[in-house]
Amino acid sequence: MVRKIPSYIFPPYYPLRKKNCEGCMNPFTETLLSEIEDDQLIAWVSNWDVFEALIIEVFREGTVSESQTELYPKLKQALANSYSNLKDELEPHWQGRQAGGTPIEGDPYLELLSAEDLDKFVENWEAMQLLPAAREAINAYLLTQVEDQGDSTDG
Repeated sequence: MVRKIPSYIFPPYYPLRKKNCEGCMNPFTETLLSEIEDDQLIAWVSNWDVFEALIIEVFREGTVSESQTELYPKLKQALANSYSNLKDELEPHWQGRQAGGTPIEGDPYLELLSAEDLDKFVENWEAMQLLPAAREAINAYLLTQVEDQGDSTDG
C-alpha cells in the first residue's frame, strides 16, 4: 500500500526552493518514503531533506539570511533529538561510503549536525561533499526498511 508522505515537522522551507516545493525531495527518497509506515522515520528524513537544502543554499549564496538563522537551531535540534534512535541503524549504511573520493571516517550526520551555526557551511566544500554520502546512506537504509516491510507481509 502506497501512502502519501505526511507534512514536514517543519514546513517546507520555501525560500530554499524559490518555486513550488511539491516534488522537491530527492525523487528516490520520496518514492521509498511513500512505502514506509514509520511516521517518526518519515519526519526525520523529511527534516533532513530541509536541512540538506539549507546547507546547500548557504554554500551557494555564501551568506546566511535572517530566516535561515532562525530556522537552523530548531531544525538542527529536532534532527539531533531523534537521530539517537536512528544512529545505530544508519551506521552500516554510511560506513564504506566516500566523500570527495575519500572514505568517510566518522558519522556524517553527527559531523554536519555539530555546526553551532550556519556560518560553518559558507564556502565549506568538505561539508558539501558529505551530503551525497549521507543521502546515499539514507536511501540504502530506507530500501532495507521497505524490503523488510515486504518480507513481513509476505508470510
